[in-house]
Amino acid sequence: MGKNAGKPLSNDAVFISVEDIRTVLDRNLMTCILCCREIAPEMIARKSGCIVNIGSISGLSGHAAEAIYSTAKAAVHEYSRCLARNCGRIISASTSLPRPDYYAPVPRQPSHR
Repeated sequence: MGKNAGKPLSNDAVFISVEDIRTVLDRNLMTCILCCREIAPEMIARKSGCIVNIGSISGLSGHAAEAIYSTAKAAVHEYSRCLARNCGRIISASTSLPRPDYYAPVPRQPSHR
């Protein structure tokens, strides 16, 4: 895996290792599903709640260099839609797509001594 916690540096559709595929799917899809399964029953019992999963623009269209990551995020989007339908009017579920520049490093201000 590379330095990004969610995906390896290279995750093409053909040559990515099975280990990296599992890691990408576990970190980006399975954690979403497992967390929702933990919190949704309590929200259903309360008849109130809101779940917002973190998606990605990569999940909306395929990218050659991010095939498995894009697949995992597309699955997060679809899982959120299914969860919303499954829970009906009891709880709401949606996916948020952070802006690509949201996590850009903030330029350092020159220090004046």
